[in-house]
This record gives sequence, structure tokens and C-alpha cells, in this order.
Amino acid sequence: MWTKREDVSFKKRNTNMILVCSIASWIAYLNLIFSLWDFAICGIYYTIFILLPPLTVGPQLLRGVTLWGMLEHNKLILKHGETAHLRRTIHHSSLDVVQEVSSKLDEESGRVEENANESLKRSAKWQAKETRRKMKLTVKVIKCVLICIPLILFTLMLSLSPQDHLQATGMSQCFPEPDFIVHIGRGFAIFFTILAIISMVLVRHCNDALGIRREITRNIVILLGFNVTYFVLTALKHHHFLMILYVLQQMLLSISMILIPCYFSSGSSVLSQIKSRSKTQLGYGRPIPNIQTGRASIIGAKQRTPMEKEREREMTMSLDAGLCVLLSSDSGLENFTEHCAMEFSVENIRFWCVVSDFHKAVDILRAPTCEDKSEHDETDIRTFAEEIFDTYVRPGAEMEINISSDQRMKIKEQLSNSATIDKGVFDSAQREIYALMSRHSYPRFLALKNNKELDEEKKRNQKKVTPT
Repeated sequence: MWTKREDVSFKKRNTNMILVCSIASWIAYLNLIFSLWDFAICGIYYTIFILLPPLTVGPQLLRGVTLWGMLEHNKLILKHGETAHLRRTIHHSSLDVVQEVSSKLDEESGRVEENANESLKRSAKWQAKETRRKMKLTVKVIKCVLICIPLILFTLMLSLSPQDHLQATGMSQCFPEPDFIVHIGRGFAIFFTILAIISMVLVRHCNDALGIRREITRNIVILLGFNVTYFVLTALKHHHFLMILYVLQQMLLSISMILIPCYFSSGSSVLSQIKSRSKTQLGYGRPIPNIQTGRASIIGAKQRTPMEKEREREMTMSLDAGLCVLLSSDSGLENFTEHCAMEFSVENIRFWCVVSDFHKAVDILRAPTCEDKSEHDETDIRTFAEEIFDTYVRPGAEMEINISSDQRMKIKEQLSNSATIDKGVFDSAQREIYALMSRHSYPRFLALKNNKELDEEKKRNQKKVTPT
């Protein structure tokens, strides 16, 4: 049931997608009820007939474009190593040298290599922004097309179809449909079949850790199967089965997306999630809030014994320690960063890394052994801190992290009111992000790693077995 799986279903799509899928399902249900009562007006039936295809295929196409765009954006960032080790060049004006603060610093590399790396970073950052911009533009164009097509067809239906036929009551009076409606049905089936195939091709190489690609592909297969069934029913002139076909289609899509709007509790949960969206910013595929899923995660939270609480505390400490060990090595940091990119939470690990680099930068510029100091050192520190705030903390930032609004205001006040930037200005936010990664991303990273190791071991065992 969707209300018991809100950690999985709601986080993998935004509220607009949920609302559209719910509306499509309810339209199909009401259409079937009206047809069974022989109460439907033909004009209403034809309108529903025009609305359903965009409401079913459209969200899958939009999700496919968004999935592809986000993964391409993350690949561009990871390509030049900007995610795992964000390099920071700080100009020490008094010594007239350049000190580069990074966990992967190669002290023997010359300034030419440093400038080349900085150029690559700027190029990757520009490409990532362009990819995100094109993705958003494509989504807007698709939305406009999906909205305009039904409006145009609805206007043509009112002008070309006979008025007495549109106002007729009873499903028996609606068949056979006017030629205009017949042509619309065939054209819609072909057009949205092509869009569904495009969506499937678009996500075929997308590898995300939340299973969104598999879900989109599964939904598209369902839609393609029902399109073929529609052609068969219309060819055999079994029009009375079409309403049942629409309902079955929406039910299978609901089951596939773990979204069953025929339960009233699900509908109220959708509305409550939409109302709370203004308070909690949820992105596409944000980390799942609980390792458990299903009914156990809700009931267990209310009926935990002291022993279970102690066990949970020990598990939390174990996860924190495990993530600390993982991030202490370059290979572990790189692998975990790639996993976060597939989960669309790469901003978390990037923020954690850049705050660590900020600490190193402050230690270098404020080191007591440094003889020559100037006001430019504090200016460099402030510039670095403001860049971190604008990139990760500011509401609506490109790589906005998921922290509380109080935390954001506290950081903003410290940057605005303090003459000297405190080294620990981002520490509380960094701890919050670290806890978020250790509770959510890290357990899934371990599970994915174990599954890969099991698959590799299974393949090795199969190779050892020789046919007799």
C-alpha cells in the first residue's frame, strides 16, 4: 500500500507526478462507474478518451528525460574528479605563491598542471550546467506539448463532432464513435507508442541505485501492451471493453509505481505530502529516510523496546565508524561518490569534501608558523566560505543540500555578521550531512556492494563447473 511505502514511492518522484498519476487513475475509475450506470454523456467520455493518454505516457517520458539528464550531469562532475576531491586554490598574496589544498595534492606537480586542472574543472562545471539547463528546457517543452495537444483536440471535437451526439446519454449511444474520434484514437495510440519507445531507449543505459530505470521501463511495457490491446479491441469493435481496459491499465501502473489511489488513505497522504512540500524541500530521488520499508518501518517505530533502541544505537555507531573508514581512503571515497551520484545525492558527499578542504585552507592561512600574513588571507577565507554557501547551502542553490532551515539561517548569520570567519562555520551542517549519508546512502552502498560480490562469486563458480 502506498501509504506504507512513502519512503520509497514518494521520494522517487515529485508531488506533481504523483498528482497526475492519481488524477489519471480516478478518471479511469469514474469513467467505468458512469458507463456501468449508463449515465455517461458521450462528450464526457470522448473528453476522458483524449485526456488519458497524455496523463499516462507523459509522466513516464518526463521521468525518463529527468533521469537521463541528472545522471549525465553527475557523470560530467565525476569525470574530472570534481566530486571526490574538490580542489581549492588559495592565493597567498604576501608570499606571492599558490597553495593548493586538496586530499589528493601532488606537491611535485607544477603550476601548469594546476592551471590545466582548474581549466578542466571550469569546463566540466560549465558542461554540467548546460546539461541541467537543456534537461529543464526539454521538460518544459514536453509539458507544453502534452498540455496543448489535448486542448487543441478538445476544441476540434467541439467544433467538428455533432452536438446531439456529444450530448447523448448512455454508453450505447456513444458507439460507433464519430470519424474524428476514431482517427484521434488511432493517432494517439501510434503517437504515444512512439513516445513510450523513445522513453525506453532514453533510459536503457541509465544506471541508478534507486531502481527508477527499472520502474520506468516496467511502466512503459505496461502501456505498450495496453496500446496493442486497444488496437485489437477497436478492430474487433468490442468498444464496451475499453473502459475496463483503461481501469486495468491504471491499476497495473499504480501497482508498478506503488501508488494505489483507490484507497482513501492514500489520497489523504498525497494531499498531506503536497502541503508539507513547502516546509521540506524534496528533490528527485532524495535519500530514503529509513533503511526499513513497508509496514515494519512504521509499526516498529512506535513499539520499540529499550533493547531494540540500544541495538539501533549500536548499529548507528557501527555505520558511522564504517563510513569514516570508507572515506579515509581515496578508493573508498571515489566508490562512495559514484554510488551517491547514482542515488542523486552527490551534493552530500561533495559538501562533506569541500568543508574538509575549507578546514585545511583555514589551517594553512592561519598557521602560527606563517610569518607573513595580510588581510588578503582573511579575504580568501571569506570568499571560499561564501562560495560554499552559494553552491550548497543557499536555498535554491545548484547543489543544495538537505539541511534544516534553522541551520541555513545560522550559517548565513555567521557569514554576514562576523568580521572573521570561524573555521567551524559549516561543522554542524557537515555533521548533519554525514549522519544523513551514514543512515541512508551508506547502508545501500554496502547492500549494493554485497550483491555485486555475490554475483561475481556466482559467475566464478559457474566457470569452475565444467560440463560432463
